[in-house]
Order: sequence, then structure tokens, then C-alpha cells
Amino acid sequence: MKDINDLKGQKADLLKQARAFDDECTKDSRKMTGEEQEKYQKMVDDIRALDITIKREEELQALEMSAAGNEGAGFHREGAEADPPGQRVFASLGDQLRAISRAQTPGGVVDPRLTRAVSDISGMSEMVDSEGGFLVEKDFIPGLLQDVYKNTELASRCLKVPIGAGRNGLRYRYIDETSRADGSRAGGVRAYWEDEADAPTATNPKFGRAELSLRDLKALCYATNDLLEDAQALEGLLIPQFSQEMAFKLQDAIVNGDGAGKPLGVLNSDALVSIDGESGQDADTLITENILKMWKSMPAGSRNRAIWLYNQELEDQLELLQVAIGTGGQLMKMFMSTIDGGNTLKGRPAIPIEQCPGPGDAGTIICMDPSQYLLIDKNGVQADSSIHVRFIYNETTFRFIYRVNGQPMRASKITPYKRTSSSFYTSPYVAVASI
Repeated sequence: MKDINDLKGQKADLLKQARAFDDECTKDSRKMTGEEQEKYQKMVDDIRALDITIKREEELQALEMSAAGNEGAGFHREGAEADPPGQRVFASLGDQLRAISRAQTPGGVVDPRLTRAVSDISGMSEMVDSEGGFLVEKDFIPGLLQDVYKNTELASRCLKVPIGAGRNGLRYRYIDETSRADGSRAGGVRAYWEDEADAPTATNPKFGRAELSLRDLKALCYATNDLLEDAQALEGLLIPQFSQEMAFKLQDAIVNGDGAGKPLGVLNSDALVSIDGESGQDADTLITENILKMWKSMPAGSRNRAIWLYNQELEDQLELLQVAIGTGGQLMKMFMSTIDGGNTLKGRPAIPIEQCPGPGDAGTIICMDPSQYLLIDKNGVQADSSIHVRFIYNETTFRFIYRVNGQPMRASKITPYKRTSSSFYTSPYVAVASI
């Protein structure tokens, strides 16, 4: 039995050699010599011969599996040979992962259902790499991604834009607004009352252009070879591990990402408004004035969508925050508990997350409008396996890849229309500075 992946690798190498040879021989519009033409034709003939060998081997392996009823290759398949239209190719995600593992075992047979699952995912085939990666069947993708977003309070609230077939990112235009002063709103649009000008000056909005390319978020999970025989247990083990780790890394990037191969986080955005500590404020503390100034910098139009994110180590200090109300100066707690076990601050959800820095560090508490953070993703999860990484432990390694990226939709903080302080700005992303 021939290794189909090895044959495909040989074909890819020959194609690269043929392309390089052709480019070298024909540069500067030069024509090939007779000897060069013969050498080039030999390369092309070898590629075609490999292509025929690959197709023949695929056909033979498929026939062998069919003759063995799939049992000889270790696959379990119930029902008819072909799935009815619109139904799953695999019975479960665990069933598919087991097929992926066996397909990538030396001498193993590629279950035809794997290639069928890929073809059923429109526009996703470019994600299958030359080393034998397989896309998770589309019926299982929503469950996987739902768990990812269920495990993060932040990503589930962001503006999510799916990327369609044949594209690797998103180019978009945005209103480049840095000030709310006359002549600057929407980047330059201005309206006039009738008596202000007999002939109003024509104005136009100012647009900025942004580009966001998909990045690979990867996770590894390990499964014993005994577990591989139990598809249901395999699925129950891998989905929680995959989704929890993916959720953690995605949320961390939205908060702290530097934009290099990962999303740009709000704490590294040029649009972030940082609130300094008060004069005489003790280090590593949070006081009422910090919160009031943070809320003051949140644009009025974003307040009904704003959320607070904070490091859980800060919670005892949040519980002590108070503000005086009424003529008698009665004190009222600012940090309030809700009937569902959550908390609010200034009437908006207050959510503890591990990714916020500790007390005293910049960003230990953040107030942001998550609808002003853009996430793009391609609705496919790629799964690969390896028997080598954990060979001495008798385990198979599964690698999951989720293509996603994100960045704040605002490029800069905003100068309010009317302000008395030259240092006062607003933004959908506000954080306390280092104290």
C-alpha cells in the first residue's frame, strides 16, 4: 500500500522545481533551448505520472475499504454507504476525530468521508494543508464555536463579521472622527442654519481605511489510544479542552493583544483613554473618583452597551466603593449584586476576567463598549493529529485551528464638542492607568 500523502508531497516538490526551472529559463523573455525543453518536458511527464499513481491508489484504497465493510480499516459506519442529502457525513465529532487520527497514521487508510466532509464546507477547502489537515464537519462547527464564545463574556458581545469563501480577511472603511467640534463631526461634515451663511460651504465625511487579516488560533489536545476507540468519550474530552483554551486566548488578545499575529487589544489601542490616579492616592488602590472619571469618558451613545471588566483580585476594593447622594450625604454602594449572581457598576454589567492585570497595574479595570470591537472569523475549524508528539505516552495529539482576528473599530480617542479641560477625551475604550 502506498502512502498517498507522501505521493502528494512528491508531486508538490516536482511542481515547485518545474516552476523554478521555467522561470529561470524564460526570464528576460528568453526562449528555452532544445536541451532545456527536453528537461522541462521530463519534469511535466513525471508530475503527470505521479498524478495517475495518486488517483489509482485512492481508488484502490476506497475499494479495499468498501470490500472490508470499513471494518478492516477500523472505521465504524452505520447505515447505507452514502448519506442522505443534508445529513451529517459522520455520526459525531468523536467519530470524525477518530477517522482523522487513523488517516494520518503511517500505513493508515483515508476514510472517504473525510474528503466528503471537506467538500460539503463551501469555500473552506483552502484550509486543508498539504500535510493532511481535515476540516471539522460543518454540522459540528457551530457547537465547537458556541462553546468557545460561551466561555468568554467578552468575545460573545463583540461585533462579529464572518469572512466568506475565497477571502482571507476584511477591508473596510470607517468614519475617521477624532473630534465632535463643528467641522469635525463624521470627519468633516457640517450643517448650517439658514441665517448663518447665504451660501453654505460644501462638506464631506472623512473616511479611514482599515484591513484585518485572519490569524490562526491553535490548540492542542491529547487522547490516549484506548480513548480513540470510544468516539463519544473522545468528543466529551476534547470539546471542553478545545473550547476553554481557545476562549481564554481569544479574550486575552481582545484585552492585551499587540496586533502582531494576533488581535489588537483595547489596552494597546491608540483610541484608549487612560484615567490617572488622584493626587495622594495610595499605590495599588481603586477609589470612587477613578470610577467616576472612567464613566465620564465613556461616550453617551455607548453607555447603554458598556460593560466593566476587572481583575478578581480587585473585588474587595470594588465592594467598598461608595458615593454620597441627597442633601444628607447618604452613602450608597456603587458595586451592586444582581439576583442572577452577577454584579453591576454604574448600572452596567461588571465582569471579573483573568486577563485584566492585577491591582495597581494599567487596565486592572476597563470600561468598554464591546460593539465597537470588530471580530472576524472564518466559520471552519481545522483538525490535525499526530501519533509522534506523545508517542511514549501512548497518546495521539489533536491540533485544532480557528481562523480569527480582531481590533478596535475606533482609531483614536475623541475630542468632545464642548469641553473646558484640554486633557478630557471620550472613547468606547477606557481603562484606569497604573497607580
